[in-house]
Amino acid sequence: MEQQFALCVKYGAKILKITVSPQNTLKDLREQLHKETGVPAELQKIMFRGELKGDDQTLESLKITKTSKLMLIGTKLEDVMAVATASETSKELEKDPSDVKRAELAKQLPPFWFWPPYSATLLDPFIEGVAVPEMKPGDHLRVYSYIFSRVVKKTADPNSRLSLGLNSFSDLDAKALSETLPLIEDCIEWTLNAQQIEAPEQCVNVLKSWQEKLEGLEEGKALLAPGGWAGLSGSGFLMHIVERTKKDSYSFVTVNPARGLEYHQQTATDGDHTPPKHKYKICLKIEDIPGSRIKNMGFWSVLFSLWMKDPPSEYHRVEVIYDVLLPWLSEEKIDENGILQSRLFTEATITSDLYADWRTKCRSASSSYSQAIWEAIRYLLRKRGVNVPQLKQLSFVLRKEMITKCGEDLISRYASKHENAST
Repeated sequence: MEQQFALCVKYGAKILKITVSPQNTLKDLREQLHKETGVPAELQKIMFRGELKGDDQTLESLKITKTSKLMLIGTKLEDVMAVATASETSKELEKDPSDVKRAELAKQLPPFWFWPPYSATLLDPFIEGVAVPEMKPGDHLRVYSYIFSRVVKKTADPNSRLSLGLNSFSDLDAKALSETLPLIEDCIEWTLNAQQIEAPEQCVNVLKSWQEKLEGLEEGKALLAPGGWAGLSGSGFLMHIVERTKKDSYSFVTVNPARGLEYHQQTATDGDHTPPKHKYKICLKIEDIPGSRIKNMGFWSVLFSLWMKDPPSEYHRVEVIYDVLLPWLSEEKIDENGILQSRLFTEATITSDLYADWRTKCRSASSSYSQAIWEAIRYLLRKRGVNVPQLKQLSFVLRKEMITKCGEDLISRYASKHENAST
């Protein structure tokens, strides 16, 4: 039997001593850390010369010894996972507005400031290189849908828009906001089913439901689809927008705010009056896709499996998306001289999209979940006539609404604590 030793793991302000042996796997270490800290294995980031990947690897193969210093980043289950019920809870609050019901339901949720989309949205410019606690795509969509719906409800009345800070929004702009919300909610339902897949037959059912969505998509309408990859060497989150532009013609937009942006057009400045700043065309559009190609389930099964399949695989990489799937979708062809003719990354294709603005990438890669959702919403609103200054106002208002929600939770918890103390 291998000699055991005490491994030092830093967690917050604590230094944990975990008894391990060289033949213990990373999975074994995660289980011990779960017992010590309450942080579930799937929410852990264990840092040692970068983030450790591959739960089947032994500590010996990872070159972890008794002198190694590890760091654990993660949030306890009760602080994060309850966010999955946020959508249902908000609906329940509307059904029963009584103070008693609100107080009871509020106790079921963690404070809003514990939710990863909050820190990713408000703090991204200040957290470069910092790992934000992650949630699954469907839960990020739920949080954004909840905050976005709070704003949409307040935009119906012109006076409310003025007090909210959306003074440049007309009734038509408010309608654009309300028409975008159902796209997010529809994406949530499908994504939640997709991220719960545990057996092959479930995957077939999820792909079938997606095929039905594509078949039922009306001309001029769009669908939101989650994307990305979860590999051993890294992960990333994207959003895709599918629009039926004609009877048998579609467009496909890939929204990427972080890893993989090297495939997108980039510049040091976006105008004569703008200071030098590295920006990207975060939205990459492919047009005139025939129905037979966009509805090909082989394409979608590979695209979705890159982030749905668990555990992460070495074959789940950003290159699969940009070097294989998107070129196939754009129908790359080889000319008579044997040269690959692609319309995917050409200057004409990129500059023809009037709604793809120059944007700054995420500072923290783990902010890409929330940022990709916002950039997809932003793109959809641009297509509906909302201009850039108005979107800046909306971005500010969404952040303000998140802070307002934090204030509501703070008051609620103070009141609850005061009530418990008095009894």
